[in-house]
Amino acid sequence: MKSLREHVELLVAEARKKTFVAKACGVYYEAPVPAGAIVEGWSLCLDTYTHDSVEHFGFSAKLHPPGRGSTTEDWNTLGAIVAEVSLATGYSSELPMPEPLVPIDQIHPNATIHWTWHGDSSSVDAAYLAAIRTLLEALTPRDPAATPTTAGRNEPCPCGSGRKFKKCHGGN
Repeated sequence: MKSLREHVELLVAEARKKTFVAKACGVYYEAPVPAGAIVEGWSLCLDTYTHDSVEHFGFSAKLHPPGRGSTTEDWNTLGAIVAEVSLATGYSSELPMPEPLVPIDQIHPNATIHWTWHGDSSSVDAAYLAAIRTLLEALTPRDPAATPTTAGRNEPCPCGSGRKFKKCHGGN
């Protein structure tokens, strides 16, 4: 059985070797195709591109299989995975770990969680982060416990699942 570090090293190696051309802010970049893996109950995706000689990383994680409940152990494992991935990509261990773009306590437990950082530990452009956060906040299902709701039983659930409130988070 592979260790967490071995899984992460394979994920980073895969992310660095598959390339495609992407366009962001009117500029074309050669970037790897996102690499994915399922590690210790988490479906992971890592993508990277180089701009101005600096590697940029995007990382996302989602509980696997979808719809299962999460435990404290799952969240502790995710913290260890993020630490391993950030260090394996060159992020300095002297800095605080990268924070998710949308705070974990504000999203639905089954939503995808996203991070971004530079491999050389330099700061990510604030305007870029603000744009990405705004987009992710609009697309990320919210945790109904963190967001007060006045949804009726037959209205769509405010978590963004598309299901009726009574069949999703309104059930007893």
